[in-house]
Amino acid sequence: MSTKITGSRLVIIFIASLTLLSVAGISALSGNTERLDTGAPEPALQTARPAFTLMTRRIVAGGDGRERQLSTQQRFQRSDGIFKVIHSDYKPDGTPAGVQTIFGYQGLGVFRLDQPRQRLVFVGPQQEEAPENIEQYLRAHPLFAGAESVQGVSAIVWRKGAPGASEYSEELRAPALGGLMIKRVTVSARGRETVEPVTIETGEPVQNHFDELFSYPVDYSDFERRVAESESRSELEVAGFMRELLARMRQLRP
Repeated sequence: MSTKITGSRLVIIFIASLTLLSVAGISALSGNTERLDTGAPEPALQTARPAFTLMTRRIVAGGDGRERQLSTQQRFQRSDGIFKVIHSDYKPDGTPAGVQTIFGYQGLGVFRLDQPRQRLVFVGPQQEEAPENIEQYLRAHPLFAGAESVQGVSAIVWRKGAPGASEYSEELRAPALGGLMIKRVTVSARGRETVEPVTIETGEPVQNHFDELFSYPVDYSDFERRVAESESRSELEVAGFMRELLARMRQLRP
């Protein structure tokens, strides 16, 4: 069923995206941390689903040039639109600080893995954002600054900042991986922050990476509570849209 997205409905999409970022540092399109603020219009939907496995690491370097790894992220994505992201944080001494795992159905919704309770907690809906012709969209973007190869994968560069500027941000997105951001570099007076790929493998990931998604029960109670809160505030359009997205997700994952 087609749905017209009004301003208030876009608020819900935005809230859901913020929730995803807080859980595992990902975004709907890139699968990584925050994107450049482009101000671009929403593109037409993409139907193809690339299958791949990607591991990235996030590192920072201060004025002294010393590097420190903040986090790593593994993304396993299937051609049917199902994906898994494992986000690991590290303390300043390099020891593990925590791990968050999410599972998602592209265009439908995302679940947080609660391993101690062996259940999947519904985080919220996920709306499609990928354009039908990804490379054309990336090249036509006002931030387009060229193309590069990253570990043998062709990537389009989006740059925010004048050429030769001492402070700038760059994102490198791979059309073959659905527009995924596979590298980001941010340079400021505080130093340099880089998200870079460790490994990139194309093809279907190993099936057992998704065992919990299909074997653990699903908990929708937190999202249902948020729907009820919206109704209690008389935000009926917002609540109705949330229920519509929830019903779509429950049809696939009761």
